[in-house]
Amino acid sequence: MTSVYQAGLGCKLIIDEDDHKTSYLSKTKNNLEAGLIIGQDLRDSTIQIDKQISLALEEAFDKGEDWDKKTRAMLVLYKGTIIAEKYRAPHDKNTSFLGWSMTKSVCNILVGILVKEGKLDLQQDNLFPEWTGDARRNITLDN
Repeated sequence: MTSVYQAGLGCKLIIDEDDHKTSYLSKTKNNLEAGLIIGQDLRDSTIQIDKQISLALEEAFDKGEDWDKKTRAMLVLYKGTIIAEKYRAPHDKNTSFLGWSMTKSVCNILVGILVKEGKLDLQQDNLFPEWTGDARRNITLDN
């Protein structure tokens, strides 16, 4: 597959021939509440879900029985709290998903935090005892 950068949205995978022409976020739709779950502890607070976030949640999902965008779930976090989430049936908050590239991003964030705190050195080698006797001992975390 091929991944392309779309300004304001980040990268996306090109699955079909014309997929690179598709914009999954449309500024013309206004159905902001359909299927949107707002974190219970924030319903009465002064924090308001930004309309662009609501629009992005709505537009990220296929309509009806369509299966073009293939979004199964989306969460929005604010200061460590889930403030909005949406799922495509039959999925819900209890469904386990493969993380794919999200997992790599979270791991890189955690590595960055540990490096900043001085708890991890990217130049560390000899990562596993099994590698001590061969050239793999020279592989660093940075590699």
